[in-house]
Amino acid sequence: MNILQISVRADTGGGPQHIWSLLQGFSGDVKAFIACPKEAPYWQRFKDSSSVEKMVSIPHRKFTFKDFFKLVKFVQQNNIDLIHSHGKGGGVYSRLLGLYTRLKVVHTFHGVHTGDYGFVKLFFYRFYERFMSFCTDKIIFVSESEKRQALSQSLVPEKLTLVICNGIDASLAEQIICKPLLNEPDEKILTIVNVNRFNRQKNPWLLLSIYEELIKRCEVPFRFIILGDGGWKEQFIEKINSMNIASDFILPGSVDEPLAWFQLADIFLSTALWEGLPLAPLEAMSCSLPLVLSNVTGNSEVITEGENGFLFESENVVEATDCILKLVNDLDKRVKMGQKGLSLVKTRFSSQHMIKETVRLYFELSGCMGQQE
Repeated sequence: MNILQISVRADTGGGPQHIWSLLQGFSGDVKAFIACPKEAPYWQRFKDSSSVEKMVSIPHRKFTFKDFFKLVKFVQQNNIDLIHSHGKGGGVYSRLLGLYTRLKVVHTFHGVHTGDYGFVKLFFYRFYERFMSFCTDKIIFVSESEKRQALSQSLVPEKLTLVICNGIDASLAEQIICKPLLNEPDEKILTIVNVNRFNRQKNPWLLLSIYEELIKRCEVPFRFIILGDGGWKEQFIEKINSMNIASDFILPGSVDEPLAWFQLADIFLSTALWEGLPLAPLEAMSCSLPLVLSNVTGNSEVITEGENGFLFESENVVEATDCILKLVNDLDKRVKMGQKGLSLVKTRFSSQHMIKETVRLYFELSGCMGQQE
């Protein structure tokens, strides 16, 4: 069976990482074809993968009819059996391709990103998604709370929906060789790690407010490691420089091996305003880190409150700081929560389960014979 995976992003992000995870589990019966932008790091990763038959480039987060008809030709030349798109932009291409070619279409949301939509924009987006649902055979949500959010906003008909939780390979953390990533590692400094695209969704400015609250209340020296790049990063750097606190922040940018950085940390922190089911906390759990997460869609499903971490109400600086302080002076609690998180990621959020259920769906929709184990 030939599956075309479509994403209008190949930079660091949940959608491309999700495709990469799927590729690790594809074998004989499933052949992958990829449509995505020519950008680092995932274009080259996909190209080098033995699971990928062919690739075709499309623009970053942009739809053009020229590229649409290039995809039509690609589908026809490669005998594609089913199309699977990831994210809003990929969904535009996939649904129109489905209409044009009469192929089955699966679409994965990877987050209901309407957090900054006003009434008018939300109205038109709701109309768009409802219309596109007529061109979609199955809609995958990566968490139950993401599905509930979409249904509450009347974005999709429930009969088309399916939840397949995001998952990771927890064994990868064990394979990472610790590297001297910091010039002056100091085990006496409490290290809080965050993954951020420096945009409204990831809410980087809340990190500074939490930092200021910790300065007032925390007696233990601490620092932040913030992985990632994005539009507000330069402004963020200017701000920490103006506050004379840059020495307490490490910003290595987008990294190839985030797990190596997670292994340097004591606590994982997320300040996101909305999510689907984020991979970064799962990866942190695989490194036995306790979590402190904003109580938003997706994040709330990762946490078993008080067992592998804590939730705080979004934008509540004091509550977020309270959660961190519960862990700062209690090494035993951090260790126990980390161990619980590792157990949860192996049982509830495994990539093996995600791959198995996704492939099962492919076969059900396409009617192709055979089934991958």
